[in-house]
Amino acid sequence: MADASLCRHRPASQKKGYAGLLLRRVIEDARTEKQSGIVLTCKEPLLCFYQKYGFEKEGISQSVHGGAVWYQMRLCFRPLS
Repeated sequence: MADASLCRHRPASQKKGYAGLLLRRVIEDARTEKQSGIVLTCKEPLLCFYQKYGFEKEGISQSVHGGAVWYQMRLCFRPLS
């Protein structure tokens, strides 16, 4: 799998599905480890990307990193019956 930092800076590595593969693996691992869900922060242009994977926007995060506006996203896992 490609290094995420390389994908971000090399256009030839973008739009190949690497981010989706990585995110699906993170979700799978969290479920396997019986986590209740995943919380992340992202910038506005990535909201739709994370929503495609089931994350819900909770609103603007309290983070002020880099002076940017960050949004908090959450994916809650339903208990398996």
